[in-house]
Amino acid sequence: MGRAKKAVFALLAAVALLLSGCEGSPVGSMVEEMTGGVEGLLSPPRFSEEQDAVYAALSAYLSGSMRLCYPQEGENLSAFTLCELDGSPGGEAVVFYEPTSASAASPVQMAVLDEGEDGWTVTGSLTLEGSGIIDLTLLSLPEGPAFAVGLQYAGENGSSLLRIFAVRDGKAVSLSSIAYQEKVFGDFSGDGRSSLAVLYTAEDGEGGPSVRAGLYQWQEGAFALTSSCAVNPGISRYEKLSAAEEGDGVRFYLDGYLGNRMVTEVLALEDGSLRNLTLPLGDYPGRPGLLSMDADGDGLTEIPAQEPLPGYEEAEEPLCLTRWYRLEERGYRLAYTGYVSSLLSYQFIFPGDWEGKVTVQRDDAAGEAAFIRVEDGATLFLLKAAPVSGWQAGDYPGYQLVAQRGQTVFLTRVVTGTGGCALTAEEIVSRFCDLGE
Repeated sequence: MGRAKKAVFALLAAVALLLSGCEGSPVGSMVEEMTGGVEGLLSPPRFSEEQDAVYAALSAYLSGSMRLCYPQEGENLSAFTLCELDGSPGGEAVVFYEPTSASAASPVQMAVLDEGEDGWTVTGSLTLEGSGIIDLTLLSLPEGPAFAVGLQYAGENGSSLLRIFAVRDGKAVSLSSIAYQEKVFGDFSGDGRSSLAVLYTAEDGEGGPSVRAGLYQWQEGAFALTSSCAVNPGISRYEKLSAAEEGDGVRFYLDGYLGNRMVTEVLALEDGSLRNLTLPLGDYPGRPGLLSMDADGDGLTEIPAQEPLPGYEEAEEPLCLTRWYRLEERGYRLAYTGYVSSLLSYQFIFPGDWEGKVTVQRDDAAGEAAFIRVEDGATLFLLKAAPVSGWQAGDYPGYQLVAQRGQTVFLTRVVTGTGGCALTAEEIVSRFCDLGE
């Protein structure tokens, strides 16, 4: 199953969970408003006027026998990418498609179109090796703009394939082809040029497969591997590779599964060389599946570890306290703790003296979490997700606005404002972090 289908089914599963046993519930109404109904998740995107013109030109070139292919993730999610790629007047378009007669396993096709005085013209098309498009990334190289296409690829050890192209004289010219498991682009050298960090499969000392992290930089008309380092051979599956500028350099955060828990390796780029900072430590904070991220918005990436909140120690699917760590020279330093709602993508940061004193109860039908003082069971306050329309209509008296994300608002209502661990509405707002933006 492709990544896009997995994302749709994951969202459908979340919708089903929210709606189970609560027909007409507030969360059900919120989901309906945000998505336009479940059918809206599966509706094809609408074309702009310019995309219509590109589509018509490509249809005429192919005699109309095609279906469009869409990138599954990243910033460019359209089958059409309209941009300036060759430096000449007018723009270019890159379109992914496959013939309507093709099977599900058939390679994807890519067409390049140029915009002239008489409209759009197909200047070239080629067959890509992959059976689906993972993503498309626009690049800045010394010779000019380029683009990279991540492809679903039946390579060894589950690798994907990255193809990098430039457009010259209206045609796509292949610059590099790199097998990878995870990747991230960025200006890692600070010179305004795109670089690439990847996880890739190499041979170990005995001739067997071994995964390494590598840095690719632009050299003499192609991306070349300029530095690499070892990663933990016990990690069986990788989820994400991300990059962050921290201090005077760049760090890479690699999330993957070590047994049944997710851990994070941290790599540093120092003087053009990659170094694994975590392997010498021999221990990792672990959790069921939460990714490392800048969860509090301070510009620094934190590494999470989780354990059950009070009252959930024996539960099969407990609500968890999340501890966020930062990796420093001498090891991991605890930055803060909090409650993370993976269902609604937010975090509430706990005051320093809350651990062991406050727990959380979740009401999915109401889209609400109650923060409860352990010693007497008093509800301190509620955090609620609701549709904007309901909030604007005055449907939630007694609640105060915390944040807004699209057509969803997050609200709070203080229930117990006195005694240990009590917070004001203003303090609640200051500790809320939206992880869904």
